[in-house]
Amino acid sequence: MKKIPGVESVEASLNQGKAFVRLRPGNTARLEELIQRVRDNAFTPKEANVLVYGELLVASDKLQLKVQGLNQTFDLALDPKAGATGELRRQVGRVLAVEGVIPIPKGKSAPHVIQLKQWKVAP
Repeated sequence: MKKIPGVESVEASLNQGKAFVRLRPGNTARLEELIQRVRDNAFTPKEANVLVYGELLVASDKLQLKVQGLNQTFDLALDPKAGATGELRRQVGRVLAVEGVIPIPKGKSAPHVIQLKQWKVAP
């Protein structure tokens, strides 16, 4: 994975069954490429915990995040218990730092949903 442009470091824990990939700020590494590299090494990816910066959009009444540096947009899945949906909707058009989880599908289809944990307006 270290050969993928933008990858800063990779740590693997066979005991935990996890790999930790740190990307350089401003990288253009695509999640699909990282997932494929995991599969190429005979492992099964489950989910990706991410911290990404992007512009908050609305399409078909769904909140989306257009990731900076990539031509890629993810739907945002909001936890209804977390509340603050109205506050988030007021940020449409602004750049946010979004922390969340991207579930990885079993097939070859690309993941396009971030399950939102936290967000803040980017500095």
